[in-house]
Amino acid sequence: MPGPDDAPVSWADFDKALDDEAPAAPPVAEALDDERLNPWARLVPLAAAALTTKPEPRRWLLMRQGQNGDVGLFPAGKVGILSAPGGTGKTMTLAGLALAVATGRPWLQAGGAGDNGKPGGRGFPVASPGRVALLLGEEDADDIGSRLYYSARLMELRPHEVELAARRVIVGPLAGEDVSLVTENGELSARAAALYARLEAMSDESDPWALILVDPLSRFGGIGAEADNALATRAIQALERLTRLPGRPAVLMAHHERKGGGEGAEAVRGASAIVDGARWVARLSPVKTRTGKRWTTKNGDRCVSFEVVKTNYGPPLDEPLVLVLNGERHGALRVAFDGEGPTADDLNDEPKPPARPSTPKGDKAKKTDPADVSPAGMI
Repeated sequence: MPGPDDAPVSWADFDKALDDEAPAAPPVAEALDDERLNPWARLVPLAAAALTTKPEPRRWLLMRQGQNGDVGLFPAGKVGILSAPGGTGKTMTLAGLALAVATGRPWLQAGGAGDNGKPGGRGFPVASPGRVALLLGEEDADDIGSRLYYSARLMELRPHEVELAARRVIVGPLAGEDVSLVTENGELSARAAALYARLEAMSDESDPWALILVDPLSRFGGIGAEADNALATRAIQALERLTRLPGRPAVLMAHHERKGGGEGAEAVRGASAIVDGARWVARLSPVKTRTGKRWTTKNGDRCVSFEVVKTNYGPPLDEPLVLVLNGERHGALRVAFDGEGPTADDLNDEPKPPARPSTPKGDKAKKTDPADVSPAGMI
């Protein structure tokens, strides 16, 4: 299969390469000759140094602001999930994340935030920038181009950052393609091995992979992955294999939510093994008032809430973060500036009871003679 320095290939060529290079059902003995397909090749003796040497600090892909400085948000080398209902900017969020990791710019931060007179709006710092694969199963090339263009405009990328992103971001407009990584029988498909081989061939030792973005599970997980716990586990395992690519990248998979939503991780659609298998789960959800009205800014931009509902390696966010879908940038997302997000009173749009009439005071107050009060009017 062509490598990163070869002439670009068409999707038809890529599809043919999948069939040529990855037999659908290799014999078991032959498959186990490849250590990447043989789990038992990973069995090794325990090194004594492991018991006496302090482990290296955990690598993080994204950081967040803590009380005593930045702390980890999303770990490198792990599989995470970003779930959201339709219309909340899920795919646009991934496009912005791809550019942030490629350039080192904070994720979800508009360009100039903090020095444009508007307080707040600080995004999540990128701790491990590098190469990114943006694999979108529901988007064509025009869709991806539009999302990346408006995300770059919102971030106000400089010319050298544009060149850096062009070198580091690998796009996959995969609408209409069969990209399932797991078969109906729960086996890793030939396409799973071919995807790994393709990304490995496109790796760069001097600039390793930092992030693989996959959208959505319904396309990549295979038939039954959302309804069957065993198949869902296999889908997560297929994504975990991608974390072994050069650079040990993080893998973030976008996923849909249940109709009617829900609280926390329970809102994630499908089998419970989806959330159980992921090491990190975040949600996007519409910001609504108590009567169900969608909250918008004064400019008419919709707002969504970002929250981390599961994390195995650190504390979650203290509270959900309000994001703004910037209308001028076709829905590119950024952290809300101070005063843009709703307050507790804004979220309560129930009609207030009428105020009671005030009683006149002083000389204007009407004094009532007890003799004028009838028994029916007495309390």
